[in-house]
Amino acid sequence: MTPSKEAIRGVLTKTRSVALSATISALLLTACGGGGGGSGPITSAPPPSTSPTVATTPADFEESVRSSVVGLASSADEVMFGSVVVSTRNVTGISSTFDGRRAVTTVSRSGASDIRLDTANSYSDFGIEPSYVNLSGRTGHTRYVFNYTDTSATLGLVAVDWANTDSSDYLAGGYWLHAEGNSLTVEAGAFIDGPELSLNDPPNLPVSGSASYRGTAAGMYAAAYAGDLGVPAGSAELGEFVGVAILSADFSSGTIEGCIGCVGDIRLSGIYYDNATGQTANFDVSRDYSLELGKTAFDRDNGTFQGSDLTLTSPTVPIAQSSGAWAGQFSNRLSAGNPRLVGGTFSGQGSTPGGTQAVFLGAFAAGNQ
Repeated sequence: MTPSKEAIRGVLTKTRSVALSATISALLLTACGGGGGGSGPITSAPPPSTSPTVATTPADFEESVRSSVVGLASSADEVMFGSVVVSTRNVTGISSTFDGRRAVTTVSRSGASDIRLDTANSYSDFGIEPSYVNLSGRTGHTRYVFNYTDTSATLGLVAVDWANTDSSDYLAGGYWLHAEGNSLTVEAGAFIDGPELSLNDPPNLPVSGSASYRGTAAGMYAAAYAGDLGVPAGSAELGEFVGVAILSADFSSGTIEGCIGCVGDIRLSGIYYDNATGQTANFDVSRDYSLELGKTAFDRDNGTFQGSDLTLTSPTVPIAQSSGAWAGQFSNRLSAGNPRLVGGTFSGQGSTPGGTQAVFLGAFAAGNQ
């Protein structure tokens, strides 16, 4: 029995107000129940996901979604440039439009229909805000979007940052969660896109000197507890994160590195599921986690870079193992002789000595300081 569109809509749209660059994964978990429970500390990445069981009732559907998402983001290793996309399945193309109000992003997938994130379908709007890439003369706007059919649903977030005097000078970023089919195939991805990231017009990179960048990183995370950290084994947290992204480019050596969470804490919000009680609770906390983006070389011809050195660290939570990857592009527009911004995506995961795991999947954009 295929879950009805009412069941899908109920799981994916029961939500609450969250932080500015809130992601989509927490919205799933709200349907698992309400009240009780408590939130423990988040650490690193979930175990490999298993195939979801066929959902024959709304309750089965909710459990299938939650089980799928816990292990989902750790498999996000498909990266595409010309915009920067990371996804759990093969993405063949991405395009975006923005007219000063409405933003539309279309994700083309291999062997499947397109995913369309259209702010005309928004159901939560953060309103006009300061620039997310920390540049003057620019504006930011973030909205949740939702679309569904009888057998599928797409929940996503679209954030746009644009020049106050020219809406065609924009950058769009966000993430999506898509569920479909009788066995509830679930996939996720994150993206950054805009005219200044086009590979048809690559940047003219400096051959010497350096540049510093500062902006925003946000995305979704999932955590699976193994019984350590004072949290019952089998408990889970799904939600979103937002933090400051800083990067440093050395044009003389042709390398770039950075960190998410090294300036201020990472903000986490979402839903905690207590396996001992079967209850759930909302949380919204700051944690001293950092995602360190290790030094990687960039391509001087087109301004792209891709590295496999990503480390999750914390001074207060023991992290025994971590890994991940990140990728990005320099803008083809200059500021003080340097690319005016850099944008990209990443997926990082890790685990405590006791086996608690978590994963982060998201996007970043930062302006030249």
